[in-house]
Amino acid sequence: MKKIIAAAMAVFLGITALTACGDKEESSSGGGMLEGGQNIPDGYSLGGEEMEYGASVVELKPETNENVRVMIGFDKRFFSEEEYEAIYRISDYIAAINENDHELFGEIFYDGYLDYVAEQNGMEDADAHIDSFETTLTESLGEDFEIDYIDVSACYDAEDSASASTFEQADKILAELAGDEILDKIDYRRVVEIGGNTTYKTPTGDYLFTNHERPFMLCIYRIDGEYYLF
Repeated sequence: MKKIIAAAMAVFLGITALTACGDKEESSSGGGMLEGGQNIPDGYSLGGEEMEYGASVVELKPETNENVRVMIGFDKRFFSEEEYEAIYRISDYIAAINENDHELFGEIFYDGYLDYVAEQNGMEDADAHIDSFETTLTESLGEDFEIDYIDVSACYDAEDSASASTFEQADKILAELAGDEILDKIDYRRVVEIGGNTTYKTPTGDYLFTNHERPFMLCIYRIDGEYYLF
């Protein structure tokens, strides 16, 4: 049976009006047709910031990338190849859910974080906290579910004022776990949404994840070159 830590992410849910993260690329200009058949004037260009998230999707598969445990799709404009470790962490997270791998959960999240969240929720330890959400998710998705496609349906950075409280809370927890000096070692902050076209399967069929459960919101930090979830 699957055991999941989605409840551990509850403090980061409800994020709205956030700005998409990552480097912005401009498209080439020139004549052509807009949607609906309108002519594109000479000199027209559409900057990356004007394109919807997901307009340029990359998919990584376990068959072709040994670092990927579950097939994952994301907008390539928001994760450079140098940042693929963040994508691998997301894939690890879903694999840990599918496989009920408590040890993998411990590797994904910063040391002590899961026990901290468990204590805040009145649980004995991280294992108890993981187990506490099992019944709820299984009731939503069905027995023996397996998430088989991950859609990173949105990505938010640390520059937008609407996301500030999310990172402030993560920073506060991290400082409690490792001291204030740890904050100087963070050089990457993102919040990603796992929803959209994310799918899962059970013995009875294949399903769209968001038809049965709310999206996961994951906070990703890079600390001393290592990526962690919060």
